[in-house]
Amino acid sequence: MRVGTRVKTLKGTYVKVHTIGKSNFKNPDNADRGPNRLFKLSPKNYPELNEDLIVTGCHSILVDKLEPKQKAMHLQLMSS
Repeated sequence: MRVGTRVKTLKGTYVKVHTIGKSNFKNPDNADRGPNRLFKLSPKNYPELNEDLIVTGCHSILVDKLEPKQKAMHLQLMSS
């Protein structure tokens, strides 16, 4: 993927990638959620995926809606 690559959105439309960043950080050896770590999302837990997806704690996948608990946790993480 590079700037300008078109990616499919949740609604089925396509948008161009605007920015790609790069940085180095250590991935903690624990299960704590937070922005400075990597997470592996699998099709088993996220059926909308075709294969494993590795994301940083500051990124997410698009979903139709969040449960209130998920929304509160997301807002708390993003405000810190």
